[in-house]
Amino acid sequence: MPNTSPEKKEFRSLVLGLKALNPSWSVSQISIFLRQSENPPLLKSRQLLTKVKRTLTRNTIDDRQRPGRPITISTPIFQQQVKTSMRLKRGASIRNVTANLNRNGTRCSTYTVYKAARKLKLKWFKTRKSQKLSYQNKIDRVDCAKRLRSKFGVSRNAKKWKWDRVVNTDFSGVFILQPFQNNRNDGIWAEENEAIPSSLINAPTDKFKKGIIFWGAISSNG
Repeated sequence: MPNTSPEKKEFRSLVLGLKALNPSWSVSQISIFLRQSENPPLLKSRQLLTKVKRTLTRNTIDDRQRPGRPITISTPIFQQQVKTSMRLKRGASIRNVTANLNRNGTRCSTYTVYKAARKLKLKWFKTRKSQKLSYQNKIDRVDCAKRLRSKFGVSRNAKKWKWDRVVNTDFSGVFILQPFQNNRNDGIWAEENEAIPSSLINAPTDKFKKGIIFWGAISSNG
């Protein structure tokens, strides 16, 4: 059964009720009565006549059954399940959400979940990288800043001012000199595993790759 909006049901109920109370009324008389009511429909005269006539002809408040395959998965209940599983949740990819729904008894595909997400106007936003600081890390940083302020001063006119002699260095990263290797491409076609030589089946990789270490430094002058 298709889902009929409350506004449509209310309009159709009103039209059928007027016809039941006044069997002699025509389509035009019912349309005139609706236009002169306190809350007239926001329709033109011809549109209102057509809508009233169609309602009287069908004599029901429900929508007509549409042709084609009925909706089985993309229902409001399913959309709510998708929204609960995806919105503001970490690791809520299309595949993970589909697997969780199937595991809980809701049979669906990745494409169905994707369509439901689009219908719900959910968008995918890439997360930004940030430092993972614990509460203790923040306390340690504040304590370190207080000790440095008391040791080297705050303003240039202070007697303890020594920031022009301090150079702060930090590890920036490693520039790898070896080319990138895609492990997904590591494989050999063969009929049996025993027939593959060890020189082909083994794919040795360096645990510590060769590269150049970069350090960054900053002083009071830049």
